Amino acid sequence: MNRDHWRKRKEHSAPYTDPNDARLKWLTSDFFEYITAWRQRAGSRPDFSGAMLFTKSTEEGLFSTSIAMASLIKDCLNVHKAPYIITRRCNQDCLESYFGHQRCIEGGAIIPRW
Repeated sequence: MNRDHWRKRKEHSAPYTDPNDARLKWLTSDFFEYITAWRQRAGSRPDFSGAMLFTKSTEEGLFSTSIAMASLIKDCLNVHKAPYIITRRCNQDCLESYFGHQRCIEGGAIIPRW
């Protein structure tokens, strides 16, 4: 098991071993509240600028990614009985490659026809 978090004293980067880990709760609920509060605080500033906020699509992407990651971790620990999950090893390169290949087959259109 990766013990890098002990050496660096970064408990938030420890592998996930429990599906009820507090970090998963943070990902699925507290994170949304944090971003919402940030948006409200930024909007109430006298020097408010739209550049202080995420775009709506970026915000939606952050939310859906955090929910998906929490679900993936819980599924791997509960259903597949993985002893631990190291999230820094997760990436979507395979998916991007697959869909990039699909776009090439379609002729590289901006909006592929499925």
